[in-house]
Amino acid sequence: MTYNNQNGIWLPKPKPEPYRAPTQTAEYHVAHAACPQCVGTRHERTCMGCIGDEDRNSSKCLDCGWIGIVHDCVPVKTVGETE
Repeated sequence: MTYNNQNGIWLPKPKPEPYRAPTQTAEYHVAHAACPQCVGTRHERTCMGCIGDEDRNSSKCLDCGWIGIVHDCVPVKTVGETE
């Protein structure tokens, strides 16, 4: 609690914004959502947490059998998208 001299009352401290690592953002998950071999989105992943700037949890594609880490996955291609 902090004391407010203007009103003479105690106020709760404002909560700081929680730290979000780059691997916890929605943009990261969209950019690493598909298998790098078949671009399939059906996969199993571990959820052990991330350290640093890349997600090193294991990922297994249920379509083609590829096994690697989440950071190696690629964005999902939309219909009509060209390289």
